[in-house]
Amino acid sequence: MKRLLEYLIFLPVLLTVSCSSETYIPDEDSAENYICFMAFTETMTKGEIDAVSDIVNLYVTETLNNSFTGSALQFQQNGICRTNVPWTSGAYSFFGYAQSNGRGSIYSITDNGRSFGITQPVSGSGDVPSSDGSNADFADYLLSYTNYVEDGSSRPLVALQLVHAVSSVELHFVKPAGASETIVEGASVNGVHYSASYSVNDHTADNISWTCSRSEATTNYSMETTDFKVPEMTDGNTYFPAGSLYFSFLTVQQPVDNITIDVSFSVAGTKHSASFSLDSVTGVSNWMAGTKTRYSIVLDTEVRISGSITQWNDGGEMEGTLVP
Repeated sequence: MKRLLEYLIFLPVLLTVSCSSETYIPDEDSAENYICFMAFTETMTKGEIDAVSDIVNLYVTETLNNSFTGSALQFQQNGICRTNVPWTSGAYSFFGYAQSNGRGSIYSITDNGRSFGITQPVSGSGDVPSSDGSNADFADYLLSYTNYVEDGSSRPLVALQLVHAVSSVELHFVKPAGASETIVEGASVNGVHYSASYSVNDHTADNISWTCSRSEATTNYSMETTDFKVPEMTDGNTYFPAGSLYFSFLTVQQPVDNITIDVSFSVAGTKHSASFSLDSVTGVSNWMAGTKTRYSIVLDTEVRISGSITQWNDGGEMEGTLVP
């Protein structure tokens, strides 16, 4: 199942907070008197967490007067959560996190979501790696920036912008315009760390950075095909045309110095193979939290690989190219 977290998270109504044993949802006329939330990412992103069925809760904490402490909030279909906690005068500081396990595992969540462990699934388990780009079977974890409210008397709608803690990786194949029919028969990304523990080392209104302790274990994400026809580059230099995605996966933050890519393919019926070390791709030295790294491999008589890093939530791009 495709999973998508985009501008608003739409969920049914249910709320239990630590400061009350009863749940009270105020009516429309009085809703502005109570603390209300919306959650979003800055741009539409594909990931594990679904807009409707896969986020069970957004866990919210308020740090200045302890209005919420890791409280599990659920949202109405209009994307707004109306709580039973009234605004009072004075300052507030909110943040929240969301998670979904897929076929992976998220565990040992502490510090109100700012520390956790994650283990991703390995090849051969469901749609792993993801052939359609949905990453539906991978675990995902998001933490929001902090939102500071100077005075609760203003009764704002509290917007929590969520940022992925994991990294998204995509493998694309293209051929030069006019090249003979090219078919990918198999590919693998080798030596990927898939388990780690995270803890926040900076968490502000405009920045989140993590300390990531990876396990020693690695896996190879691989796929074999017989009918993946490689599309042509467009305009002579477009490395990611429609139909170029071979597979994708979500993984933990890590350097790429020991990671390789193997590919087997045929050009006009003649079989070829190639291997690449990712630490030779200029400008792409790490898979960082909250980023999407896309590798494009041009298959021809001279095989070339390029890498592109994009912030998963708010744009900005670095590119590099390797000619082996």
